[in-house]
Amino acid sequence: MNMIKNEVKTDFDSEMARVLREKEELERKLSQVRINNNNDVAPPSYWAYQYNENQTFYVDPNTNEYYNIQNAFNRSMRNRITRIDRIQNKPLWSFFSLKKNVMQNSHGHNERFLFHGSKTNAYDIIVRDGFDHRVSNMNGALGAGIYFASDSSTSSTYVNGYQKKCFIAESY
Repeated sequence: MNMIKNEVKTDFDSEMARVLREKEELERKLSQVRINNNNDVAPPSYWAYQYNENQTFYVDPNTNEYYNIQNAFNRSMRNRITRIDRIQNKPLWSFFSLKKNVMQNSHGHNERFLFHGSKTNAYDIIVRDGFDHRVSNMNGALGAGIYFASDSSTSSTYVNGYQKKCFIAESY
């Protein structure tokens, strides 16, 4: 059993090192894009004006954005949605846009909504820093990592606290 754990840990450490190298390379490319363009990657047109690098904004129930999120959520759950907030994080959006561009050029378009459930006290960290595997649950179902699901019902089992929050991530 210890041998299997050691093999899994070695595989995990190798994968973490690869991901960190890839992140550093993308950050280098992003800084080069900023130098060449002299500005950040443009955020989506539906984003609200923001004063800080990261803020949350209420999503109006009468918008396509709300409707699309609600439909994705309701595919596997029928819980009442009391509020949807959009996290706007300019640095993470720039990083995501660059990564999305690289993926589109090499693999084609494969974007989807994925759900993430976490403890309520992680909300502010996720808003500020995004999903960071370095501070993830070390006892996940498949080991250390950040888990996303295509069904909201799966992610809802990981949410706790009075004000339950479920994240929807646009993923490539």
